[in-house]
Amino acid sequence: MGVFTGVGWAFIIILVLSAFPALAQSETDESEVQERALSVDAPGVATVNQTIDVLVTSSEMPVSGAIVFFTTKYTQFQQITDENGVAMFTPEDTGRSYVFAHKDGYLDAEIAINVRDAPEMRVEMVAVSPTPEPIEEDVKPGLPGFGWAASIVITSLVYFITRCKNS
Repeated sequence: MGVFTGVGWAFIIILVLSAFPALAQSETDESEVQERALSVDAPGVATVNQTIDVLVTSSEMPVSGAIVFFTTKYTQFQQITDENGVAMFTPEDTGRSYVFAHKDGYLDAEIAINVRDAPEMRVEMVAVSPTPEPIEEDVKPGLPGFGWAASIVITSLVYFITRCKNS
């Protein structure tokens, strides 16, 4: 004679079958949690004193109202994402910084950003003197370009006349 009777087997079968909805429910809960995980998108490298946008999403959709922490060596900033899932920060220190996003009902997300100094800009001053405006001389009407020829002709005539008189 076996350990279980017909009623015992029925009880075991009901017990096993009743566990399946619980197993199915736990799988659903895990998939819901995975769907409700936050994701943080920000540049991997940022520059001191330049604003960066941090985008918080879940299932590729923006998450508004998420609390975003931006932590540096010496400071921590906190912002709430707008309706587009964006929070903006302006890092003030160089080094590794961390962005952490949290919202109730979601799994948190975190990324690291390297913050570097702003590149030095070399400014060279060059003295430039203004270009003088051309001075317009009073031009008298006459034949253009023949003024020198007329003076040579007159001088030559005076010379020949004087020479002819003296000879």
